[in-house]
Order: sequence, then structure tokens, then C-alpha cells
Amino acid sequence: MKELCNTMVEDTQKLGATECETCIEDTTETIITIERGSIHGKRKKRNITFGLRTLLDKKKGFVAGTLPVQSLKDIEKTSLVIARNAAPDSNWKHLPYPKGVTPVKGIYDKKLAEITVEELIEGSAIMLDTADHPDITIDTGRVSCIVRTFFISNTHGISYEYRSTRLTVHFVVRSGESESTWGVHTSTVYDVDFAALAEDAVERAKIMSNPQPLPSSFTGDVIFLGEPVEDILLTPLKWCVNAQTIKRTAFQTKINERVASDLITVYDDGTRCGGIRSSPVDGEGNPTQKTDVITKGILSGLLHSEYTANVCNTVSTGNAVRRAVTEPTVGVTNLILEGGKASIDELIADVKKGIMMGDFSGNIDPFSGLFNGVMEHSFYIEKGEITHPVTGVMIHGNVFDCLMEVENIGKEQYRGEGGICAVPILIRGLDIMI
Repeated sequence: MKELCNTMVEDTQKLGATECETCIEDTTETIITIERGSIHGKRKKRNITFGLRTLLDKKKGFVAGTLPVQSLKDIEKTSLVIARNAAPDSNWKHLPYPKGVTPVKGIYDKKLAEITVEELIEGSAIMLDTADHPDITIDTGRVSCIVRTFFISNTHGISYEYRSTRLTVHFVVRSGESESTWGVHTSTVYDVDFAALAEDAVERAKIMSNPQPLPSSFTGDVIFLGEPVEDILLTPLKWCVNAQTIKRTAFQTKINERVASDLITVYDDGTRCGGIRSSPVDGEGNPTQKTDVITKGILSGLLHSEYTANVCNTVSTGNAVRRAVTEPTVGVTNLILEGGKASIDELIADVKKGIMMGDFSGNIDPFSGLFNGVMEHSFYIEKGEITHPVTGVMIHGNVFDCLMEVENIGKEQYRGEGGICAVPILIRGLDIMI
């Protein structure tokens, strides 16, 4: 595939392209699905896709598809035709030049790459058997293994490839007719304990089986556990530290200014060992790196692709993200909220009256920062102690206000399926409604 990448670049340049770039992805995915407490389906599929980006001075053409194709020559000619008829981009400067690769460990596991459908079925069956309790079932679930090889080549001498693996387990447990809980595991190696994962979800389902409504609305403290920190705070933050989208957000004029409590430090790290979205190069062939975006509450950096870096007269941070069939855009790799020293128990002990929120379901506007919705898998806290699970509790606020009002930060790490790593935080004075 690497030779094919290089050949497409060479051929397109011979046809008259000023610059060109070819990206190829070779992906094999094995999926086991669960429905109503039993294994519902199994599938293993290989897919090879490509994208060809062609430049004629400042005019760009892009074509994509699935290999094999009947004629590479036709694909290459089509990309040139599109470029000739495109409007010029006055901000375009050039595709990346070689800058080397970043050594990254823990993103490819041979055992995971060679795993069979039968082994995943066996693990899924263990999970189902472990969760087989009276009134408790795994309602739906999905076990997925992805083995991916990425190739990138361009006219300036970039020619790289790397392999990665990913295992994702996601399932929903239901206790009687009560609200569901879930189990999630995601990693780059085959390290999942299916039985322990199911046991943990079952225990949480038991705890949540008899939630109680709050007697009234109040203003109090909220402990955001890892998942709501990811959803409410860090997901909108992706847009705010992105050089391509920052102008649409509240951070547009706040470079080197305070945007959060001094307890908040956030960085993006495409080199993280075992990171879900770590890689030696980004989607354009630039080396990945660790980039500080918020340092003790100060907006200290932005994420760049080659294009945005050239526009801003800086250098790429290795944050061009893509699939082969899409053009590169700026995005996060592993976005990480740095942990503090407090344990969950210490955060709870510091709450006079409030809620510990395990999940959030609602609306979040990443540009205005406004959010509102339901706190799910949550507990009422009074005088530093958890009293009971709650149901039907609403919350609303502003993401950017919350970032400024962080009172304390926990140390227990939560890693989401998309590479975001979060820790619990405590915020006071939020409106909690029934």
C-alpha cells in the first residue's frame, strides 16, 4: 500500500499537479453485537479506502473511494479536473514537508491484531453469564476490534505508515424497569476482563435500582464524574482550542488570558503511550506532539494543522485529523484534563448539599457554552455523605462559567471512547431542578 501511495503521488504530479497527497487506510473490523441478553450477530470485514488531494497552484481537488478501483489513472485525472475548476484559496501555502516522526508506544498489539471472532464471542459470553442476575440483563451491547494501517505520501517527500489496534466494549445493563447503567472499556491492547466489567456494571445497576426524586429544587454543589466532565466541559472545549473554529467561540480574543480556574490544566497529547488516538504522524504526515492548551487556567495554546499553521505564521501541532476518504481538518488527539489530589470520598465529604453526577443527557452549545439536561446515574449528597440515588433531576448552566468556578479537582481518571481523558471536579452554586 505504501508503494501504491507513492505511485499515485508520482503519477498525479506527472499529469501536471503542483502538489498532491495520497492517504490510504487498510482497516479490518470484527464486531460482536448483543441484544436482549444474548449474542445477536458477528461480523468481520476488511475495507481499504483512499483519498487523493491535488493542488494546481492555489486550487484544490479531492477525490476518495474504496480500493481496488478499475482505473487509478481516471481517479488521478478526475482530481486534476476538479482542481482546475475550483476557486483558488488565497490562504493556501503548501502541503507539509518532512519533519520526521514521533516514536509512540502502545498503539499496536499483535495479540489484538490476530484475535478471532470466536475469541470475541467467548469474551462476550463470559460477560453475559456474569451479568445473569434476577431482574438484571445486558440489554444491548457491542464488542469491536479494529486493526488499522495508515499510509500517507505527498510530493514533498513525506512517505509514512503505521499500524494501530483498538478494542471497544460497550453495553447497557437494565435492572427491572429502572433506568439503565452501562459498561465501557476501550484500549489499544487486549487487556479487558469481561467478567469484572460485567460485575461492576451489575453492582451499579443494583445501586441505581431504587432512585428517589428530590423534594424541591435548590442551588448547591455538583460533583461531575468523568463522563459528564467529558460531555459538558471537555467536548465543547475541543472547539475553543481549535485554530480552525476558535473565532466562533467565547475564547476568540482570550489567548494568554484566564479562561478557567487555576486548578484547570488541559493538554492534547498525540504521543501518549497507549493513547486511543495516539500516532507517530497526523493525517497529513506531520509529527504528533504534546500541546498545552490551558495552563493553570490560562489559554496557552491552540491546535493546528498545516493549513491553519501556515495561515497563522506558526507551525503545525500535528493535529490534522482525518479518515482516508475525508480531507484533513483540525481536531484533538488525546485531550487530557490533568488530575488533582482529591479522592472521590474527599470531594463528597466537602459537599454540604448537592449532587454527584454520573452521566448527563441533554443539550450543549459549544459556541455559547449553554447547557441544560438531565443528570443521570446520580446521587444526592447531604452533609458530606451520599444518601440515595436520584431521578428526574435537571441542571443548566454555562460551560465557560463552570470552568471558572471549579472548586476542587479529583485524581481518578476516566478515559472516554474518543480519546478524551477526564477526572472528577467539584463546582459550587449550580441550579439543581426537579
